[in-house]
Amino acid sequence: MILVVKDVPRAVTFYEAAFGFKPSSVDPSGQYAELATGETNLTLSSEGIGHMLLGDAFRTNGLHAAPAGILVGVIVADVAAAYQTALNAGATAVAAMRSVPWGMELAHVRDFDGILIEIGRHTN
Repeated sequence: MILVVKDVPRAVTFYEAAFGFKPSSVDPSGQYAELATGETNLTLSSEGIGHMLLGDAFRTNGLHAAPAGILVGVIVADVAAAYQTALNAGATAVAAMRSVPWGMELAHVRDFDGILIEIGRHTN
């Protein structure tokens, strides 16, 4: 998964503080980074790269508009604690922890770029 962000170094700092994702590769130009999340990496790419690759087909993210119809899912042991940690790291609150009928506890936040993040734990 690649998240296109305005400021890659700031996003690296946020995702490490909010969810403990450690940088596994950081381009010195500040345009690209990969974060280790477990079995896969979460990639951060600059808006400049998005515009270069896609031109007019690229739409920037932002807190000024509704989030895109996707979200980043993060599975944690304690949803309430992870939600608070994300808020402390600068996330914007969307929905506090609640239980859903399909056997999960969920909370939702948005990062600095308006990307929707689902924080969850399986309960069954």
